[in-house]
Amino acid sequence: MLRYPLLVSYQERKTQTRSMGSHGKQHNLDRIFERDDILYGTEIKNTLPYIPRAELLTKIQMCHVLGLHPLFIVRYAPKSYINLVRTEGGFVLIFKYQLYPHNAVAFAREVRDTLNLPVDAPTSIQEGPVQRFLKWHTITFLQ
Repeated sequence: MLRYPLLVSYQERKTQTRSMGSHGKQHNLDRIFERDDILYGTEIKNTLPYIPRAELLTKIQMCHVLGLHPLFIVRYAPKSYINLVRTEGGFVLIFKYQLYPHNAVAFAREVRDTLNLPVDAPTSIQEGPVQRFLKWHTITFLQ
């Protein structure tokens, strides 16, 4: 039986990240997940462009301050980002497609066919990406 990471809470995220403002901008993490007593500060970027480097560095710093391992779930990332996150104790999970809500299948198909962009509106996340994260998690923290 596959057991997925657990969402800790939105309220905890808001409370813990409130003091992480820099240059007048408040920053937060999208989710905090727990798996095998390991906490992950998660940033989800379901956009076509890369996450800006300054934002990536801010999120990594936030994770360190909060005692979390950084987890970035993104469409694409350059190798330099992936290596940086790994050296900081985290993981970058890459999805090939930009994901739309599963009730937007027709729209996703139109975007894909008209603009030739890698988009999808699945009813669930495929096992492959989740298995990549779980394999890394197991090797890194449980062996």
